[in-house]
Amino acid sequence: MRRSGKVPSRRRLDLEQHLLSFGIRPFNSDDYWLWGGTLLGPRRAKRFEQLRQPLIDGGTVEQMLAFYDYISRPIVADVAHSTKTDAIRVSGDAVESTLPSEGRILDVGCSIGYLTTYYGLRSARRNVTGVDLSAKAISRARREAAKRKVENVTFLSGDITESLPGEKFDAIVSTQVLGKIANRGNALSLVSQALSPAGTLVSIEAFGNCSLAESYVAEAAECRLTLTRFDFVYFSDLGDNGAYPVFRFALGGNAVSPDLPHEYRLVLDKLGRLSGTEEENPHG
Repeated sequence: MRRSGKVPSRRRLDLEQHLLSFGIRPFNSDDYWLWGGTLLGPRRAKRFEQLRQPLIDGGTVEQMLAFYDYISRPIVADVAHSTKTDAIRVSGDAVESTLPSEGRILDVGCSIGYLTTYYGLRSARRNVTGVDLSAKAISRARREAAKRKVENVTFLSGDITESLPGEKFDAIVSTQVLGKIANRGNALSLVSQALSPAGTLVSIEAFGNCSLAESYVAEAAECRLTLTRFDFVYFSDLGDNGAYPVFRFALGGNAVSPDLPHEYRLVLDKLGRLSGTEEENPHG
């Protein structure tokens, strides 16, 4: 089974259709494993696992780069990203609802550009820049943007813990990137410097407990980033329900101080109800 290759029009762009044009398909059952194994074939599947295994317990920057280089390839990217299609969709929609309709947008850790191009296609008045450590992912992203004739998107290869493009941005976006990288403090400091005075950092991270979220907010505060809004997005992939916290930061403004342990308990209770397990394990 291969992706259709049909590119959605700018006028009636739907994120699920847009992701499908990248080969990223929704699955909510074990059907994914048969589809993915068949699509990859034995040789690619073996290589995928060889590169993925070192990252389970963290891995080095070199190991991470090797993995992300590999999953930038057609077919491999289809399978790798389709494990979390709904998570990508709800994250992209949550970001899009927050972004200004015009101005400069920076998408850090953009991978092959499926969300970066979406933000560009949603408004021609935006200038969107995607940056990623993997030069191979950036090369693929540029090809995908050209195929879709997205002229207001630029892609750059670079390490976001060392430097960001030398201009001010009206919004900076992280979808499951800033929360998992080493030297996160360096990246947050650079993000703070790269934001325009009225700019916003929209950060959706895969933090499974409140301690991780609390540490993140504290690190951001040390970099002059004020938490102005906090909530969650919910998704369902491969038959499992999940949620990601959504952080919105600004340079100053009215700060919020959510009770993160309480917020996480509410989310875990909701996930338990969605899974029908709240009586057995009310806190997940």
